[in-house]
Formats: sequence, structure tokens, C-alpha cells
Amino acid sequence: MKRVKVFGKGSLSAPFFLAALIVLLTTKYGPLTLPGAVVAAAGVGFSLFGLNLPAAATGTLSATVSFAAQATVGICPSCTLAAVFFALAGVVSSLCLVRDGRSVWAIALALPLVCSLSFFGFRLHPKPAEKIGAGLQPPAPVSSSVQGKRQVQAQETLLLYYSPWCEYCDEPLRAFIEKDPEGRSWKPVVVPYSSEGEREVREMGYRGEVLSAPESPGRGFPCLRLPDGSVFVGKKKILDFLERSGFSSTYR
Repeated sequence: MKRVKVFGKGSLSAPFFLAALIVLLTTKYGPLTLPGAVVAAAGVGFSLFGLNLPAAATGTLSATVSFAAQATVGICPSCTLAAVFFALAGVVSSLCLVRDGRSVWAIALALPLVCSLSFFGFRLHPKPAEKIGAGLQPPAPVSSSVQGKRQVQAQETLLLYYSPWCEYCDEPLRAFIEKDPEGRSWKPVVVPYSSEGEREVREMGYRGEVLSAPESPGRGFPCLRLPDGSVFVGKKKILDFLERSGFSSTYR
């Protein structure tokens, strides 16, 4: 019976899988945190035992799914960092496949990753301010029988888009809730809708209406959209706006 050698030829990708695991375990918990951590741990094992094909598949496919999901819904810095480490692990393991004469597998795994990265890169390119949100589906109440009316009202207020697993969203959410817990002049928009996202703002003391949307208009989180269509993306920009504007429950 052939022995599997630990710290074999493919073990160079193990540090990248380990880095992805650390990122996932040290950032805000989300619905994909535990599955991602399990996949990263499996990648470490595949790499240490020199199982290049499973390691390459684990790295490249995990990165592909993550980049595609972020490009569709919105970009999360910690998710992007973990995806980069997965991609690097996949590339290193794929190079080992090429060295072993299994180039077909390496190419087959690389193609979806390249497509996903291209889509992600395109989404990183900012939209012109006057066109932001023009083609987006308007936010909808998480539970409402009069959606049309409430959507119009939502467009006349500030909309703060956030993701339940975005660690940079907590501070802006708390700042808005502290100034206007009833949501008279703003509305939180969870992307995409999840009971966890709604529960998060309720636990912070928010008593108003929670909206949902399929994506962030600014292609990242947190994202504040003003009634005129302009947006601020990122915790610092949103908090700066909050300080400069003198925002309160009577803000218009």
C-alpha cells in the first residue's frame, strides 16, 4: 500500500488556505462563514498530504464562487481577502498539477476563476454618480401588503445598504439608529434579505421599517444612498457625511 507523504510537493499552498481560514474565523460571522472555514481547513489537509487536484479544486472553485457572489450582491472587504487567499492556494496547487503533467485539469479549473475575476473586476469599476441605481430594482419592505406605496416613500429618504456579514456596517448602523431609531429620515436596506439582517438592526434598537434589495447600488458595503441618487460607500465616508450633515430624525 502506497504511503501518502505529509508535507509533500503540494504543501506550498497550505499557508494560503490557512490564511483564508484565519480571515474567516476572525471576521464577523455570516451564513457562509462556517462552510467557508470547513472548506479552508479541508484545503489545508489536501495540501499537506500532497493531494494537488483536490487542493486546486478547493482553492479555485471557492474563490470563483466568492468573487461571483460579491460581484452580484456587493463587495465585502473580508470576503474579498479570503477569496484572494483561496485563489492563490488554487493557483499554487494548479501549478503543481502542470508540473505533474496534468495541465488539462489546471486549465479546466482556471477558466471559471478567470471568468469570475473578470466579472468581479468589472463590478469594481465605479458607475457615474448620476447613473447610480438607475437600473436597480427599488428596495422593498421585508413584509408589506402595500409595497408600491412604501417603495416610493423609501426613495424619498436616505437608504443605508448593509450586509449581515459585513463587519464594517455595524458602526454606521448604530450611528443612524442612535440619531433616528424610528427610521423617519432613513431606512436600513439588508442585502440580500435575511432574517439575520433584520434581527441585527432590531437588536441595535431600531424600531422602524426594514427594507431589502438584491444588491448594493454602490457595489460595496456599507453604502448610503441619498434621495438625489448620489452614494457614499465605506464606513468612513458615511460617518463623515453623518457628522457634516447634522442628520437627525427631521433630516430632509
